[in-house]
Amino acid sequence: AQRDELDRLERLLDKQDMYSRVWRRLKGRTPPVITIREYTPALKKHFRTLNEEWLTTFFEIEAEDDKLMSDPNRYIIKKGGAVLFACVHHKVVGCCALIRTPEGRLELGKMAVTAKFQGQGIGGRLLQAAIDKARAMGVDALYLQTSPKLGAAIHLYERFGFQRESRP
Repeated sequence: AQRDELDRLERLLDKQDMYSRVWRRLKGRTPPVITIREYTPALKKHFRTLNEEWLTTFFEIEAEDDKLMSDPNRYIIKKGGAVLFACVHHKVVGCCALIRTPEGRLELGKMAVTAKFQGQGIGGRLLQAAIDKARAMGVDALYLQTSPKLGAAIHLYERFGFQRESRP
């Protein structure tokens, strides 16, 4: 009887890895399978939609935001930057940009995860992909600008080693 119970338990454990079991126990669901994609023209509309969602929730869309969202290929990629997207089951749920400044620095910006998918580790995966992409581009330091209104985002950035700087 004990052997049968152990066999049953082993079969159950073989069905799902430890990470997924712990995640499901803590969060009540299985973690999403997240894929990261680089910009293509077909993804342009998602860049705007995702950014409009968070910008209109917390702020107003400014002219510079609108410019970047209207044509990320022209204003980000062709200027030496990159745009990344997070997908769950082929659905675009997040994005971020690496924006080259006139001084040659690389800014992490326009990072967004749609509300329905927040709290599932997508922002972290997207941020890590952006850091990896920046390294592949030969950049050893990123900077970003954010608002105190975005507490969860600030916590995420600090977890990944971003440090606060005071402005002169």
